[in-house]
Amino acid sequence: MKKKALSILLALALCGAMSTTAFAAEINPDSNPQTGNTQVTFNVDPTYMITIPATIALSKTDVDGTVKYIGNGTLKANEGLRLLEDEKIEVRLTACDYQLDTAATATYKLPYTVMAGTADITADSNLVATFTTENNAAVQESLLTFTAGDPTYAGDYSDTVTFTIAVVKK
Repeated sequence: MKKKALSILLALALCGAMSTTAFAAEINPDSNPQTGNTQVTFNVDPTYMITIPATIALSKTDVDGTVKYIGNGTLKANEGLRLLEDEKIEVRLTACDYQLDTAATATYKLPYTVMAGTADITADSNLVATFTTENNAAVQESLLTFTAGDPTYAGDYSDTVTFTIAVVKK
């Protein structure tokens, strides 16, 4: 009995939907003027993908007779980046103490520097990339360079770097 009642209810709902009037401009020989308008709309949702390197390994390098450990990583914004016209994406280095250590309890800390292209990155000036839709047909990139001096002690050194991605007004 419940199925029959549900079937009748659905049939009535379907009949009601079929009689819905379409709101359209009707032009006939008596219409004055002989024109009509329609509005065309669609929506494009913002979309982007930022790729951050999972790890950056520093390698021993001789720089003018001085031992340094240097490694590079590239931040990328995908092709087809879509934002509102007055927006851009900023990527910042937000959680980083710029010190490498061999363990959480280590007393010896090895300072390092970070550069985005040719700009030094600091706690106050931590913008590492800006991506815009002006060139959304191509992959956009920002090269990061991490440099540490020659450590006093042997060991496996590491630090965690956190990036913050934000869509902001231009």
